[in-house]
Amino acid sequence: MPILNGPDCARAIRKLEMDGQITSHIPIIAVSANARREQIEEMMDAGMDESLSKPFKYVLPYAPNDGNQVWMLTSLYRIADLVPKIQRLVRRSSLSIRKRSTVS
Repeated sequence: MPILNGPDCARAIRKLEMDGQITSHIPIIAVSANARREQIEEMMDAGMDESLSKPFKYVLPYAPNDGNQVWMLTSLYRIADLVPKIQRLVRRSSLSIRKRSTVS
């Protein structure tokens, strides 16, 4: 990122939350090529909620207009991995909001 990298951005957001400038938890999912355990731990320590490694390469058959089938290398995002993480964060956030509203 041109101004802040992901961990620094997450730290800044969490500081705004702690200072009360942001009044609810903002879920953050790291999408990064950094997939080693130490790198993921650094992202979690920075305040991110989940981590997902960047796209993997997948070979797809492709038939151009001339009818000849060729193989095309395409980057695919791992949507099947991302959706459950988003759903977990939404459930966690909504539970947190409900708890705060019953306390108030």
